[in-house]
Amino acid sequence: MLSSIDTIKSGGGRFRFLLLTASFTILVVLHRFHRVIQKSNEFIGTNNTTKKQEAFVNPIISSNDVVLATLSTKEQISTTSSSVKELDENLEPSNIPIYFSDSSSGVVSSMDYRFLASIWDRGTTYEDILLQAMSNNDATSSSTKEALERNLNGNNITTIFHTSPKTASSTLRKACMETQYDSCNLPHKPEKMKWPEGFRSPKRLTQLFGQCPETRHFCVKGALPITKNYTQFYPTRSFLHMFPFRNYDEWAISALHQISYRDGEDGCREMDGLLDQCLPHSYELNFGRYTKSILADFIELSKRLRPKIGGNNDHHILLLYNYQYLNKTLMVLNDAWGVPLLPGTETKVNSVRPDESCKDEERLMKKFHDCFSDKLVELH
Repeated sequence: MLSSIDTIKSGGGRFRFLLLTASFTILVVLHRFHRVIQKSNEFIGTNNTTKKQEAFVNPIISSNDVVLATLSTKEQISTTSSSVKELDENLEPSNIPIYFSDSSSGVVSSMDYRFLASIWDRGTTYEDILLQAMSNNDATSSSTKEALERNLNGNNITTIFHTSPKTASSTLRKACMETQYDSCNLPHKPEKMKWPEGFRSPKRLTQLFGQCPETRHFCVKGALPITKNYTQFYPTRSFLHMFPFRNYDEWAISALHQISYRDGEDGCREMDGLLDQCLPHSYELNFGRYTKSILADFIELSKRLRPKIGGNNDHHILLLYNYQYLNKTLMVLNDAWGVPLLPGTETKVNSVRPDESCKDEERLMKKFHDCFSDKLVELH
C-alpha cells in the first residue's frame, strides 16, 4: 500500500495517473456524444420525407444543425422550468390558435389564444412563449402542421401586418408603401404621409385586394378588423395576420423615450398631465396600442363577425413574431410555405436614435404602470 502511494507521488506515477484521468474523461465525452446522435436519429426518423413534411425546420440550415438546434430548445425546457408556467386547467380554450416562429431554428409552434393570454404578463419574453408552446404542444405535431398546410400551402398568401408603436412599425409602413408602388402602381404619397393605402380603413383595404391582385403585403393600424368584404376573396387569397411581440416593460420605456426624443421636456410634462388622469398618449405610450391589447381587440372583433366571415381557422392564420427578427421570420415562412418576402424589412428605419428620456422617467413609468398595467393580465 505504501509503495503504491510512493509510486503515485513520484514523477512517473503522476504522469500515469493524469494519463488515466484524461482517458476516462474522453470516454465520458464520447459516450455523451453517442447519446446525442441517438437522440438526433430518433428525432429525425426516416429521411424519406418531403420538403413540405419538414415544414417546421428551416431548410436553409443543414438538417443536422436543425436537429441540434431543436434538441437544444427542447432541453432548455427542462433546465429553465421556472420559465414554463402551469396553465390554468379551468380556462376554456378559445379554439383560436396563435402561431409562433423561432427564427433561429426554424421551428414553428402554436398555442390556444386564451392560454397565451393567461401567461403573457409584464415580464414575458418571446423566448418564454416559445418554451411554453413547446412544453405544452409538440412543435412538430401533426395538428399544428396540418392546420398550416391546410391554410397556407398552395394558396395565394396575403400577409397583413398589424402594426404597433415601438416594434419597428416605421420600417413596416415604409416597406408596405414601396411594395404598393412597385406591385400596384399606386401614386406616390407626399413625404409627410408615412402610411400606406388601407392602413386605417377596412373598406379601403378590401378594395385594394381587388385593385392590386399582385400585392401580397399590407400594413394596417393595430386591430383593424376583418370585415364581410373579405369573403369575396376567400377563393383566391388566404390571410396571414402577423402581430409583433415586444416585452411589455421594454416597450413602455421605449415609448417614453420616443416622446422625449420628439417633444423634449414639453412632451414629458404633457405625458405627466395625462397620467394624472390615467389617460393614454395619442401615439406611443398608449396601453391600447400594445400588441397584447391589439390582439385581444382583433380577436373580439373577429368573433362578432365570425358568422359573416367564416371561422378564423378556415381563412385566417394569426402569428405572433419577435419584432427584432421580422425578416428572418419571413424567410422561415417563405421557405416552408411560400409566404412572400417583403423587401425593405432587412434594414430598420430609425434604428439609431439618441438614448434620451424624461428627467422623471422612473416616476412617470410608475404612474403609467399604476394606471394601466394591472389590465395586462386581465386581457383574455
